[in-house]
Amino acid sequence: MIKDTIEELPRYASVIPKWDLIAPQLQLERLAGMDVGRYDLEDGVSYFLIAHYQSRTYHENQFEFHRKYIDIQVILEGIELIYTAPVSRMMPDDAGYDPENDIQFGTTSVPDVLMFKAGDVAVFFPEDAHNPNCSVGKHHLDVKKAVFKVPVL
Repeated sequence: MIKDTIEELPRYASVIPKWDLIAPQLQLERLAGMDVGRYDLEDGVSYFLIAHYQSRTYHENQFEFHRKYIDIQVILEGIELIYTAPVSRMMPDDAGYDPENDIQFGTTSVPDVLMFKAGDVAVFFPEDAHNPNCSVGKHHLDVKKAVFKVPVL
């Protein structure tokens, strides 16, 4: 997992697949001005989502992890907590892995927590479970976020 700012993300270009494809899209002001929805990238496999939502409490969310895609999450407006844990510490739920949506859910009793504000970025690799969109305390805040989905090479 990587946590940094959007300005510093180019330092990690060597470990982010398809960097040349997504780098031109990583402009905070441009992303913040985009409408909610899905945006496909030129390779026909990578894409990003713009989401606008109210943060929720930790217990209202679930940990998720992926096998085929890396998540690059960029906070555009607001503040949220993202809980993380290595997949090796996860207890997968009974539903198992959903290959069509590249997602599996689970729980852990030993999460780490990170705070994100506008301009902060998280990169989650397949070994990184994450519980995003969480409130700071009991306050549900408006958050706008871009989530890039880039296939693992």
